[in-house]
Amino acid sequence: MGSPGMGNDPATRFDVIAFGGTASAGQIFYRAGTADPFAG
Repeated sequence: MGSPGMGNDPATRFDVIAFGGTASAGQIFYRAGTADPFAG
């Protein structure tokens, strides 16, 4: 509880960031809690 995605608030939004490979220094991979989570 309290960690992103583990609480009880369905309106919580957070970004999942990919590192390494083609993402190099980091890029947003997934936007949890949005209408289009893979739009980047």
